[in-house]
Amino acid sequence: MKRRIILSTLLLSGCVSINKTYWLLRNDIANHKWHVPIHNKALPSSATFTLSKNVKYSGTFSGFGGCNKYSGKYYATSYSISFKLTKVGNKNCFNLYKEKEFLKNILRTKRMYIKDNKLIFVSKNHDKLMELER
Repeated sequence: MKRRIILSTLLLSGCVSINKTYWLLRNDIANHKWHVPIHNKALPSSATFTLSKNVKYSGTFSGFGGCNKYSGKYYATSYSISFKLTKVGNKNCFNLYKEKEFLKNILRTKRMYIKDNKLIFVSKNHDKLMELER
């Protein structure tokens, strides 16, 4: 329990470093529906993201990209995470380019953390790709 509190404190303070315990203990990321903030005009405002409760270092994710539903698998290591899309709907709509950008950001993600109640997606170069909120 003490280890969980210390780890949560470090992660909530903005620490981008991810370790094994992070993926096993962070229930505040898994099983929540995350949304694109209303003020973000570059991504579809109706887009959502949900990460399954992880089993060891892999699991599933799913959501709505603004036009289509999507789903896939993720794989985590001690210090990173990678995503692979397994299914994306094929509806065509006016903001399909925003959906493609949203999904591209998920696929480029190598690290994730929570700061100020927002889920931050980070690339391998430590660039912030996007942030979602509950």
